[in-house]
Amino acid sequence: MLWPLLILIACGSYIFLWFRYDLYDGQTLAFAAIWGVIALASLAYTVVSPTAHHRVTKVLAGVGALVGTFCSGAFLYYSWTEREKLWELAILPFFAVITLLALAAT
Repeated sequence: MLWPLLILIACGSYIFLWFRYDLYDGQTLAFAAIWGVIALASLAYTVVSPTAHHRVTKVLAGVGALVGTFCSGAFLYYSWTEREKLWELAILPFFAVITLLALAAT
């Protein structure tokens, strides 16, 4: 139970710092976001009893839809406002794919 919590805290902190200080490593951001989601799901399943796993799955699906909506909006906004900088760094297509994945997740 401790490992998923530590991974979730580390990934959330990195994502916050990435947006706060305008870091430029998009691949590490995607890596942190994916591992944060995995850690959140793992933490949710270790906290509840096995008999309640079907309810946890429904809750995680709802929360995932909310997070996907927020992330797609955030990535779309960031990609649009910083499109020139992202194009120079050659990661604009990567951000477009992330935005589409977040939209598909919702």
